[in-house]
Amino acid sequence: MENKVIVLGHGGSGDLNFYPINTYESLLNCINSGADGSEWDIQMTKDSVLVAYHDETLETQTTGKGRIIDYTWSELQEFKYNPAPYVRYDIVSVDSLFAHVSNLKSLTFSFDNKLYFEPSSYPAFISAVIKVLEKYGMEQNVFIESHSAGFLIQFKQLKDYKFFLNPDNFDDGLKIIDSMNIYGIIMDVANISAAQIQEAHSHGKYVQVWGTSGSGDNTDAVKMNPDAIQTDDIASLVNLLK
Repeated sequence: MENKVIVLGHGGSGDLNFYPINTYESLLNCINSGADGSEWDIQMTKDSVLVAYHDETLETQTTGKGRIIDYTWSELQEFKYNPAPYVRYDIVSVDSLFAHVSNLKSLTFSFDNKLYFEPSSYPAFISAVIKVLEKYGMEQNVFIESHSAGFLIQFKQLKDYKFFLNPDNFDDGLKIIDSMNIYGIIMDVANISAAQIQEAHSHGKYVQVWGTSGSGDNTDAVKMNPDAIQTDDIASLVNLLK
């Protein structure tokens, strides 16, 4: 049986779009392109504000330097993305993103938790995620993904959300999510097969894949029958699934 595939933009509209990923503008374009929602890369400031940003350091994409965790939210707002000289794209908080989406409850999001800080900060990070999800009633609309099984175990002790492990390989990952009794597995589409997705489904687990960047990639991914696809080419995937 084929699944109804959830179409998620990669950081909004994806790396192939004009807008920087993880910006409000990228999210609006993603939604307007017909996606069911979006993946977001989530980090935390020094004063426990969740922000959407991908890289470990600010200098790779913005006018800032250093890590998100080393700044307060107020300090972070001084920086901007630097892809275009005459347009300003700001680093945004998750709270602000949710607050400005009118049809929020009809969308699905996947939070890729970027743990670019010491494990001692995990409790504050987890608390911040729980707080924003409960504020907007989005507990059932957001997937929580991570490479760290330890982080997911710690999170699950407080709330049993829709957790996804991003493992180094499928076989080990499936064993871990079975033992942890968590929701699903997420992997690069190049590192998982249709047979493995079927095996995960036979264990009652959900599967997300990422890494599709064109119509051919999207077509191949749909044939594998995952539950959600994070794509850089939203338009072709939406058209494919019509």
